[in-house]
Amino acid sequence: MIGLFMGRKMKTCKYLAVMLVSSMMLASAASVEAQCTFPVPSRSINDPYDYTRTVIDSLSFAHQANSWVKSDSVPASLLYGLKRARNDYKCAADMVEKFQSSADMWIQLTASQIYLQYDGMAQLYQKNVSALTELLDQASKGQTPPSGSTMNQFTDLAVAREEWLELLAQAIIHSTYSLVEWTDQTPQAKQTGRLRITQSQRQNLMKQIEREFGSATVRSGPRAGPQPTLEVAAIVLYQWLSDRKRRSADSK
Repeated sequence: MIGLFMGRKMKTCKYLAVMLVSSMMLASAASVEAQCTFPVPSRSINDPYDYTRTVIDSLSFAHQANSWVKSDSVPASLLYGLKRARNDYKCAADMVEKFQSSADMWIQLTASQIYLQYDGMAQLYQKNVSALTELLDQASKGQTPPSGSTMNQFTDLAVAREEWLELLAQAIIHSTYSLVEWTDQTPQAKQTGRLRITQSQRQNLMKQIEREFGSATVRSGPRAGPQPTLEVAAIVLYQWLSDRKRRSADSK
């Protein structure tokens, strides 16, 4: 992503200086700050249904974050996209943060995993913002940083993001542990085969995923070839909820 941008290295320092000015103007006009202004819904931190609703909300924000950055963007748009992605991950982290204090063991543990990955992604995007800003500052002063070192830095950040995305997807899938009825609240507990949510709540969660990611996408399952990591996580979560082998709390 960033590597492709660097591959189209600007021909003159004058051009970079112009792009720096435009990026600064764009960032200022958009007021892209590292904060979340999205209102976090008031939900019970001990309720598995409320928790899963929040996880799906946060997953939608994270999925959106990855769409902001385009490989063929000019510097102004690239910097803007990196900041928007950072902020979306910050919002996603804010959504699940309070669930780390849940009295329910599985909600607490899985929320902590998810929060850690969201926060890590936000920090990685901030490192991208800082690295690109430094590069543009150097170019505006007529300095030419070594292209190999620069590409290596951005490539390392891109690889780190992909690795964190995989961990995040796993954490999202692990959140299903909170929906399961266990024999007790210990790590040695066994599943009873029944869920802790009703059939109606189960259907509501599936509809929520369909609204966020598209019914055709989640119903068709993972497709062959490249597919966004978090989209796959949403599909796996949807398939897990639709598995009739798991009885709802109110089923006979």
